[in-house]
Amino acid sequence: MNQDKIKMREKLSFAMANFGNIPVMTLINGYLLIFYTNICGLSPAACATLFLIARFLDAINDPLVGFIIDHLPTRKMGHFRPTLILGTILCSANFL
Repeated sequence: MNQDKIKMREKLSFAMANFGNIPVMTLINGYLLIFYTNICGLSPAACATLFLIARFLDAINDPLVGFIIDHLPTRKMGHFRPTLILGTILCSANFL
């Protein structure tokens, strides 16, 4: 069995791919916590429960979406590119 070694540069590129997303999501979650408690009047325990439910749903959703994407028919554009383009369009429409 021949194993290809992954270069350090490639490992770092995968590790750093999500680096810009982490501070943004931290700011959004911090704002939502203040908004839900101070503006909406929810208790901190209720906010923590909502955030926990969101994490559980995310833990179920991510593998499910990955499975669906892995089993889509491959096209000329590659395996993942069509879903990436569709996701970009849907996310852009969401911000309008």
